[in-house]
Formats: sequence, structure tokens, C-alpha cells
Amino acid sequence: EIRAKFEADWGVTLPTTKGLDNHGMIEAIHQGKLKSLYIKGEDTITSDSNANDVGEALRQLEFLIVQDVNFSETAQFADLVLPACPSLEKEGTFTSTERLIQRLYQAHEPLGESKTDFWIFTEICKRLGLANYFNEGCNEIDWVKRHFDASDLPKVIAWKEFIKRGYYVVPAE
Repeated sequence: EIRAKFEADWGVTLPTTKGLDNHGMIEAIHQGKLKSLYIKGEDTITSDSNANDVGEALRQLEFLIVQDVNFSETAQFADLVLPACPSLEKEGTFTSTERLIQRLYQAHEPLGESKTDFWIFTEICKRLGLANYFNEGCNEIDWVKRHFDASDLPKVIAWKEFIKRGYYVVPAE
């Protein structure tokens, strides 16, 4: 049901197979099956137990994009670095690996050349000729609400309650 909502909204058929995890992507690079990579918000080299193997894999890529707040070890291998701004400089939500969804409130404008994730993704879509494909003409918080409403979350917490509380922990299945 949720898959159908997103497929209809985005006008695509979503894959039914599971994608590769970090280790699987590194292996696919070594095998020549993965030629380019977009890494967002992670220093893949320092978060992996075998930094040398990851570094060698990143050197093999034809094109690497890194979007991050810091110029990390991984960013040093990038063909294109997109300077993201930290959470205090953007509006929206953040979901942690512990399934905690937090509401973010912008405390001040992005510094220097940094941009919000939403701005970066919107610009990429524009440059690919998909002007409203990512943001669907919405501002950031309206986009988050639209996808919140399309998910299973409204069955367990209303949008207004989520905004009032400022967080929600998604139960483990």
C-alpha cells in the first residue's frame, strides 16, 4: 500500500529487491560492477574497519560525489564535494540509526558555501531536468509532511503530535 503511494507520487516503479549495504558496495566497486557513488553524510573510510580496502575501492570509481558537513577522509577521494550544513542550519527532520525521528528547527542561516540537503537535492534534480521531481514544488517542511502522511507513521502518531513532541521512535519490528 505504501509502495503504491510513493510509486504513484513519483511516477516510477520502486525496486523490490534489497540494495547493497556499505560492504556490498565496496565489494561491487572491486568487482567493477559499481562505477560511481554518491556518499551523503558519512565518512565511509573512517567508519569501516578496513580503511585501506575502502580507500582502494574509492580510487577505482570513475566518479565519486561526497556531500558532508566536514571535508572528511572520504571527501579527499571525491571528484565533487557538496558542502552540506549541520542540523542547526536547516529545517526539517533527522532520522538516526536508532530509528529516532527528530524535528529540526533552523537556528541560523547556513554559513559559507554550505547548503541544506533539501537545497542540494533540489538543485541536482533541476540540473538533471527534473525540476519538481524531488521537491514536488514544496518547501522543505511541506515536503517532509507530504512523505510523513504517505507513510505508516500517521497510524501511530499524528503530524501535529509529532511537531508538538519534536520526536518519534519507530518501533523495531
